[in-house]
Amino acid sequence: LATGLMAVAGMTASQQAQATENRLVTLDYAVYVGGWETIRISFDTQFRPGAYHMKTALDGQGVLNWWFDWKMSAFSEGRLADGRVIPVRAGADSQWNGKRRRTLLSYPTSGPNSGVKSGPKSRLAAGLPLVTITPPAKDDDRDPVPDALRAGARDLSGAVLTLLSTIGRKNGCTLREPVFDGRRRYDLVMTQLGRVQMAASDYSPYSGLAHKCSLKVDAIAGYRRNRENRRKWRKSDTTTVWVGSVFDTVPPVPVRLQLDSVVGAVIAHLVKAELHAGGKVRQLSAVP
Repeated sequence: LATGLMAVAGMTASQQAQATENRLVTLDYAVYVGGWETIRISFDTQFRPGAYHMKTALDGQGVLNWWFDWKMSAFSEGRLADGRVIPVRAGADSQWNGKRRRTLLSYPTSGPNSGVKSGPKSRLAAGLPLVTITPPAKDDDRDPVPDALRAGARDLSGAVLTLLSTIGRKNGCTLREPVFDGRRRYDLVMTQLGRVQMAASDYSPYSGLAHKCSLKVDAIAGYRRNRENRRKWRKSDTTTVWVGSVFDTVPPVPVRLQLDSVVGAVIAHLVKAELHAGGKVRQLSAVP
C-alpha cells in the first residue's frame, strides 16, 4: 500500500514558504515477517513547483529470496493544484518467479473534448485513465471495472499522497480515498485510533508523536471471483499505521505499519529518511 509516502498539499506556513523549491525526499523501509527481514522498500519523491514524481523499488530479502524471485518497481507523476493531487501517468513493473507484468495508466490532462466520439481517446476525454497491461492477463476470472467506478479514482501512489496530505492538513486520519490500479477498484479507508509517543529503537530512528490509524481495503470491483484462498494468510483485514512528522518542512509519513498473518506479525519500519532541498541534505538515519 505504501507506494507513495509523501505529500505537498495542505502545508503549514513554513512548508508553503518552500513550495517553490525543488525538493527530493527519500524513504527506506525494512519489512519483517515473523521476526525475519523479508523485504526492503525505497521511495524517491521529487517535488517541483506544482508537480510531483514518485519512484518505488521493492526487493525481497533473506528467506523470501530463497523461496521466490520477487521484485517490483513503480512510478507516479502528476500535478499539484489548489490542494489536489492530479495524476498524469502511473505504472508498475513486477517480477514473480520469472513472470513479468507491466501496467501503465495514463490520465487526461485537460477537460472533456466534445469532438472525440469513439476509441481510446474518448476515454481520456471523459476523464477516464487509459490502461495498458503487458502481457495481457490470460484466463482471468475477474470482471472488468465499469467506467463509472474508474472515474475520479487515483492510482495507488496518488491516493496515498492525497491521504497523507489530508492527515497533515486536518491533523487526523479518519479518511477514505478511491483507487483504481489498472485491474482493481477499491477504497483505502483510514480511521483514527489515537496519538502516541514513539521512541527511537534498533529498528527505526524515528522518535516523536505519531497518529495511530487503522487502514482497511474496501474491495469494490475487478477482483477474482474466488479470493478466499488468497486471504487465508491474513488473520485480520486491518493494518495499523503510525504516521509521524519526520521533517518539519514536509507533511507526515508512515513510520511503522503492522498486520497479523498466519506466519507471525508483518511489521514495516522506517529505517532511513533524507530531505534534499536548497542545496542542503537533512537526514534521519539508523540508531548507532
